Amino acid sequence: KYISTKEVLNFNCGIEKMEQIQRDFVKKRLERGIKDTDCDLLSIMLRCNPKLSTQEIRDHVITFLNAGTDTVGCALVSLLGLVAMHPEVHQKIIQEIDTIIPKEKMPTWEHLEKLEYCRWVIKEVLRFNPPAGHLFTRRVTRLLDCGNGVTVPPQTDVTPSIYAVHHDDEYFKDPDRFFPERWDLKNKEYVNLKAFMPFGLGQANCQGFEIALMELRFFVAVVYRDYNFSITGDKPILTGSMILRYPKLQLKIMKRYS
Repeated sequence: KYISTKEVLNFNCGIEKMEQIQRDFVKKRLERGIKDTDCDLLSIMLRCNPKLSTQEIRDHVITFLNAGTDTVGCALVSLLGLVAMHPEVHQKIIQEIDTIIPKEKMPTWEHLEKLEYCRWVIKEVLRFNPPAGHLFTRRVTRLLDCGNGVTVPPQTDVTPSIYAVHHDDEYFKDPDRFFPERWDLKNKEYVNLKAFMPFGLGQANCQGFEIALMELRFFVAVVYRDYNFSITGDKPILTGSMILRYPKLQLKIMKRYS
C-alpha cells in the first residue's frame, strides 16, 4: 500500500475505481427505492434486511461481486485445463451433454440437474485445485491442542491450507489423481465429505457456494456442448496458491458443429 511502484499504484487505482462504481450504484438504488418487481441480488438483500447501513450494503456488494466472480473464474480455468489433460473425462462430458441437452437449445435448470457426471467433474476440480486454497482464516477462541505437543493459544489467527487437506491421503484416496468418479456414491472410500471445503465449511461457509456450483454447471453444459478443447504446448501446472491466481493455460478451441 505504501510502496509507490507502478504495479501498486495501478492496483490501488483499480480498487478505488471499483469501490467508486459500487458506491454510486448503491447510492442510486437507495435514492430510487426498491420496487416489488425488483429481483436482483441487491434488491432482495435490502428487502430482507432494510436496516443495513450504507457501509454494510457496500461490503456485501463487494463480497458478492469480487468473491463470487474471481473464484469461479479461477475454477473455470482449472476445469478447462484438467479436462483437456484428461481426454477420457472430456469424452464422458460430451456424451452426457449430448444425451441430455437438445442441440442448439439453451440448457434449463432441469437439464443441469440431470448432468450427474458433469457435477462429479466440477467437484473433482474444486477438490484437485481449489480456487481459494489458502484464503480462509479463523481465530482460535480457546487453547487448541493439536496433538504431538503442539498447542495454539487463544486469539491466534490460523490459516489452514485447503489445498493440503484435499491432497491428503488420510481424507481422499489416491489424492493426486484427477478422478471424477470418486464422487459417485458407489465410491465412498475415495471421499471424506467433512474434508471437502473449497468454499469453507460450517457456519462460516461461503454464502455463494450453491450459486458458484450452478454457474460452473451452466458453463460446462453450454461450452462443452459446442466446443472441444485440447492442450497446446506444455501442460499447465495446477497447484494451490496463496492468492487467487489464474494458472497459465494455452488451449486450442474447435467448434464441434459447423
